[in-house]
Amino acid sequence: MIPGVPVLPAQSSGGTDGRFLTPAGIPTHGVSGIFSDGATMNAHDLNERIRVQSVLEGREFLHRLVKLYTGPSDH
Repeated sequence: MIPGVPVLPAQSSGGTDGRFLTPAGIPTHGVSGIFSDGATMNAHDLNERIRVQSVLEGREFLHRLVKLYTGPSDH
């Protein structure tokens, strides 16, 4: 969706279902398609906010990703 943007691994301190799935032998990974910067994003704080455009782009990114992995396979 955004050519030239590098993909980097990151670790989040947030809670997920991975704490139950990983011990059961189910590898668990998360993906976020939301771009943010320190000036416009303030998650989980008194005045939590994110740009509307970031939400819309993130939704489209995740929709395409799910379709890619769940769609018909040509291989």
